[in-house]
Amino acid sequence: MKDKFPNLTEKDLDETYLVIPDGHRPSVKGDEFVAFLSSDSYFNTGFDFYEFIAVYQSKFEYDKKSEEYIRPSDDFAEMLKEADTFDEKKEIKEEIKIEKEINDNVTELVEETVRELN
Repeated sequence: MKDKFPNLTEKDLDETYLVIPDGHRPSVKGDEFVAFLSSDSYFNTGFDFYEFIAVYQSKFEYDKKSEEYIRPSDDFAEMLKEADTFDEKKEIKEEIKIEKEINDNVTELVEETVRELN
């Protein structure tokens, strides 16, 4: 960084930044989640690695309260409050329904896989 940005102070260079891609917090030790990954990448890194399919849309965090895997999504409640028209509200409600179906399907897939492994 010092070579690329010579005007930065030592304090700036020593600073730690937390990048939150698409509003998803980075995973930490102890998190339980399901992710759909791919080894096909358009990055030419010279080494093998996995990356999320469709960025972070393929990461489902385990919610202990509901005991379901849930993909972090937009704040639908806030979106409904801000919707100006009936059509906008209808569209948001359809998104909520689709999101729930996706989460339910992933949870069911995980439960079925665990049953088969046991």
